[in-house]
Amino acid sequence: MNLKITGMEELTKKELILRLIQDNLVNLKLVSGLNALGLIADDYHLNLGDTVFKLMGFEASAQSDLLFERVFMTISETVSEIDFSYSKDEIIRLSMKIYDELVFAKGICGETAAQE
Repeated sequence: MNLKITGMEELTKKELILRLIQDNLVNLKLVSGLNALGLIADDYHLNLGDTVFKLMGFEASAQSDLLFERVFMTISETVSEIDFSYSKDEIIRLSMKIYDELVFAKGICGETAAQE
C-alpha cells in the first residue's frame, strides 16, 4: 500500500508508520517539557499511538493495550533524553526501535505485521 499526496513523495505503509511514530515522539517531548515548566499540557497529546496500532493491524484487546503500555510508551518515554537541536538521527533511530519491537511483538502474537 502506497500513499501519495499531491506534491509529496510516495510513502509506503512502513514509512508512514515511522513518520507517525516520530511525530508522536516530538509531541511527547513537547508535552513533557510543558508539564515540567508547570503548565498542564496533558490534554495536548495527539494520540498517534492509536493510529500506529491501527495501521499495523493490532486488534483492540487487552494484549494490545499491554503492548502499547510496555513497548510503545515505555520506549517512547526515552525521548526525554534526546536533544533535538543537534540532530534528528536519534529520533529516527528511536522510531525504528519502536517499530521493530512492535513488529517483533506482533510476530510473537501470531498476527501479520504491517509491511510496505
